[in-house]
Amino acid sequence: MRYKTKARRAEEALNQIIGPENRIYRAWQLEDYIVEPLRIEGTIDDVLLLANNKAYARPGFKTEDNRVTVPNLFVKFNGDVKGFYLDMKQLQSDRSDIVTIYDTFKRMAAKPRKTPLISKPSWYNPDGGIDVDAALAAGIGNLQVLRPGYQRNYLLALNRVLARVKSDAYLAERPTDRTVIETLLFNSNKIIRMFHKFDYQYVNPKFIVLEESGLSINAFAVLRLMMMDALGFDVFILSKEGYASIENYLSDDICKQYFLTAREQVYSLALQRRRKMLHRLAGFSALLLAAGVALMIGVKLSFGF
Repeated sequence: MRYKTKARRAEEALNQIIGPENRIYRAWQLEDYIVEPLRIEGTIDDVLLLANNKAYARPGFKTEDNRVTVPNLFVKFNGDVKGFYLDMKQLQSDRSDIVTIYDTFKRMAAKPRKTPLISKPSWYNPDGGIDVDAALAAGIGNLQVLRPGYQRNYLLALNRVLARVKSDAYLAERPTDRTVIETLLFNSNKIIRMFHKFDYQYVNPKFIVLEESGLSINAFAVLRLMMMDALGFDVFILSKEGYASIENYLSDDICKQYFLTAREQVYSLALQRRRKMLHRLAGFSALLLAAGVALMIGVKLSFGF
């Protein structure tokens, strides 16, 4: 009979009660796991409530064998986006390593620069996509900043994007596989750096972009947004005027759209703090006014006015 320690027996009992997928692991314990993003769907209230939740606290998070399912958001908010934007600005000040806000699509839409990608790399074929093991063996320079497990997950995510571009969910003229690979493997260092900081069970890296007319989205920006989604990032497009952008490229099956009104601002922590501050200032101003009136009355009475 195999001997089990008390700690091992307690571990097994706990797994039977709450299940191994509900455990909170040590920091970076999941770094060698294969990441499988799971897009969160629901009402606008669900999305706003879950936007600030850590990955392990979101519905659908689980670990099984060497895989971790990471719930993430890929949404476009139209309408009254001010409160959400201010919340993300506050989060960026706390976590600038994994939260990025762009005021326009300009940087995301940059055309890929010339790359060292040869015409027919040995680690890629049109039918099967990227051979992950072969690509890892090739030692692609841009990925070397990542842990070995993260390099593998980055390439797996790139294969997801390649597949989505060929699916019915991609609505525009399809970029070539070479364009996809050049854009995401050699011209998306910002995404790689954010992914490097991502501990899968905690805060999903977040990318927020403001949509403005005249600086519109293009295929390169869409590919980068899709890549972040495929890695488990939270991606938010904010459009006060409701300009058409992502919906010209991706169906609702990939990027969900919501319309925000003043009612949803109740979820904004930044606006709640502002309202409390305004109430305090109003109360303080009322006290000063009352004190000033009392002082004037006292002065008048003293001088017999």
